[in-house]
Amino acid sequence: MKRYNITYKLADYGWSNPEITIDVDNKKFDEAHAQSILENINHSYDSSVNLVDEAVKMIAVMVVKVSTEDRELESVLDAFKNRTELKHYPVLDGSVGITLIDTDGIEFDEDNIEWEVEYTK
Repeated sequence: MKRYNITYKLADYGWSNPEITIDVDNKKFDEAHAQSILENINHSYDSSVNLVDEAVKMIAVMVVKVSTEDRELESVLDAFKNRTELKHYPVLDGSVGITLIDTDGIEFDEDNIEWEVEYTK
């Protein structure tokens, strides 16, 4: 079992740094599973690195996207389970060896918005 604690660095842009925790059971989710997911998600992945690590990174990016819309863990798990728009991603309930433990998405703060108003005719 391997636990990934991932921080998506966005503080430089004035946003929160979302954190994701994913457990991987390498007995269920191996390099062959990872390669299959990578080929379906992103055809330009780096095949010289650990494919499980690479797949987890891509899954984490999608978790951040999904959890930005709905920050509840159960809602994110449901999105991956229902797979309407995420058909190439695995379910994250542990059944295929990947378990999403926690996520907090991006929190937008209106205090970080800079804007300029221009009056036109």
